[in-house]
Amino acid sequence: MCGISVIIAKSSEFLPDKQALERMMAVQSHRGPDGSGKVFLDWGEEKIWLGHQLLAISEIKEKAAQPFVSADGASGIVFNGQIFNHQTLRTELESQGHTFETESDTETLLVWLRQYGRKGLRKLVGMYAFVYWDSDKQLLIIHRDGYGIKPLYYARNRHFLVFSSEPAGLFASGIFTPVPDFTSIGYYLKYKFVPQNKSPWLGLKQVLPGEAIEYWESKPLHYQVAFESTDKANSLSEAIHKAFKDVIPVKEKIGLMLSGGIDSSLILKWCLDHKIDLVPFSIRYRFETSLSADEKAVEFLEKSLGIQVCWVDVDWTEMSTLSDRSSGHEALIADSAMFLTKKIAEAARNAGIRVLLSGAGADEWFAGYRRHWFFHQWNHYQRFVPGLLREKMMQALRVGKMKWMEMPDGGSLADIWDASVASRLGSVLQNPVQLPLPANPADESVLAKALLWDQKHYLVQDILTLTDQATMAFGVEGRFPFLHPAVTGFADGISPENRLAKGRKWMLRSEVEKWAGKDFVNRRKLGFGLPYGQYLSSPDGQNLMKETFLLLDEKLSGFWKELQWSHFQKEALANPDEFAQECLALIRLAAWLKNQ
Repeated sequence: MCGISVIIAKSSEFLPDKQALERMMAVQSHRGPDGSGKVFLDWGEEKIWLGHQLLAISEIKEKAAQPFVSADGASGIVFNGQIFNHQTLRTELESQGHTFETESDTETLLVWLRQYGRKGLRKLVGMYAFVYWDSDKQLLIIHRDGYGIKPLYYARNRHFLVFSSEPAGLFASGIFTPVPDFTSIGYYLKYKFVPQNKSPWLGLKQVLPGEAIEYWESKPLHYQVAFESTDKANSLSEAIHKAFKDVIPVKEKIGLMLSGGIDSSLILKWCLDHKIDLVPFSIRYRFETSLSADEKAVEFLEKSLGIQVCWVDVDWTEMSTLSDRSSGHEALIADSAMFLTKKIAEAARNAGIRVLLSGAGADEWFAGYRRHWFFHQWNHYQRFVPGLLREKMMQALRVGKMKWMEMPDGGSLADIWDASVASRLGSVLQNPVQLPLPANPADESVLAKALLWDQKHYLVQDILTLTDQATMAFGVEGRFPFLHPAVTGFADGISPENRLAKGRKWMLRSEVEKWAGKDFVNRRKLGFGLPYGQYLSSPDGQNLMKETFLLLDEKLSGFWKELQWSHFQKEALANPDEFAQECLALIRLAAWLKNQ
């Protein structure tokens, strides 16, 4: 909900130009339209500039102004996000004799860190990225929440270390030049996003979810923070109530991205039951498309719950502009949900709403994707299938997208998982890449690892990143009620197999079925995205694809396996609806490369 800009000069011999911080703040002004502030720290040999763009949600602007500095001037913070348990932390601090000048969680966080330092990080519940400083110790602590909701990027060289809420801020400093990292682009083409430990640009990185960086004497120390949860819910409904009560604001009108699915419907019903001043926003296509079926589900909610939905219209002509909406300084994501989220964020901002709720995270913790159900079924039945028959079954799987995947006949579940999350473009790359299943010490089953893969990679680098980019483009904050330790901790206490015992996301479905009925919860949801294949089948879409292929042949010469790339182009042009996801990735990449 804010923008962070930090420049650290490691030596007084090499300093940034006088306007560097101002440029970083200006390029991120959309993240904080309600004010800005900056501070300079002279730590002798080291010089530090910190800037902040403010998006005020509920606190009076003057009280929440940042950088927030302690009364004695010795410590301070630039902070993006919300600490949901700040009242609990404040009560503990007050019992020790601390007093406060504001109601802001920013002040609570500052005093908490000054009191407990790195040990205090384990008790924070919220969505956040911040930079805290202590001039007496000449210490910086940089930290990002464990879910990866709030972004924080950084780059460094021999003379500077720079942090920013967006990549554009790093490049605006004038200290770093954007140079594409083609290995990372390979990951993007295969998975439609760049993994969190990589970046589309050489030398640019992210503070990882849950990572803390302590900086002193020009030496950064990186470590992961293990969150200590004390709230254990005894039931799903209790977990949902605890989480939603913490995450959802009650003092101002808020918005909800209502897709007609289980997750956003659960949020809607909770808000109605608790008299939250809520405006549901939903997408309506002004042309014929199969995705219009989701509109019927929203219309059902509108009638049965007696609500008024704010419909956001999408016109056919807007499909043609999608290729032009890729800034050269944005994270690479091939997901048309970015466009729709921007449309809703713009509508929310025009309605005076600054917080948008999203159901993201529910699928990743409650096993909501079809691939989760497939692995649940496969894991069960493959135990009883002889090896030779299993190889025959593997061969039978090689249809559609899967026939492009390079899987051994006796492929492991890890091989099948990689094929299920990869695009056809993975098999066209000259240098293959793979994002393997992560280790899961709590449960080494493939299904447990698969859920963790989605939590660590797809959720963070696709859904959360695109939501941040899309909402903050209009000075609106995205919030995620399911991404709270009360809910995720409850889910983690149930084995992945039991989370799928009665079907995908059955526990959440059962909660909605109580008031919406079986027909609503059992319908097939079509997904939040554009019917891009329809556009690519049109003459304009075909021309755009041909132009994209020509540009990528020029820009990425030697990047492809020549025969496979030629075959891919022919297949994609002949069957654009089937290849829509890959074509979207290529079209956005071409626009991104043009804007470098």
